[in-house]
Amino acid sequence: MICFKKEILSQMVLYEFLEACDGSFAPPLSTKVCISDYADKLSELATHFTISNNKETIGICCCYCNQPEQEIAYISVTCILPQWQGKGMGKLLTEYVEREVKKIGFQKIRLEIHKHNYLSLKMHNDFGYVIIKSIDNSHYLQKDL
Repeated sequence: MICFKKEILSQMVLYEFLEACDGSFAPPLSTKVCISDYADKLSELATHFTISNNKETIGICCCYCNQPEQEIAYISVTCILPQWQGKGMGKLLTEYVEREVKKIGFQKIRLEIHKHNYLSLKMHNDFGYVIIKSIDNSHYLQKDL
């Protein structure tokens, strides 16, 4: 049974999850950031959303959505365990996060995608995100909620 939660994840849980999904990013996440430091930052500053199947976490989304007066929430990372990719779990988790941040009072949601991450770009375009700017190797996308 698929379930969604907004929960507090420890640095270690985030680290282990990001490590498990590292090779699924294009390029791998570890080529862009120190995963341990990134997990520290996410554990301290981000809101964590999860998707689970039979109580096993299969995906996470970390989002900066602590200041609704800013009107824009920022997705820092979304990752689905490799064995669950291609089964619509990313779409379900993204839709859940969008609903939750809208409830808090955000009007828009943004994220950054590496320009060579074609699968993620296509998926987010299909979800209604549009590129608002491109800098170096990144596209910045936004969606009105």
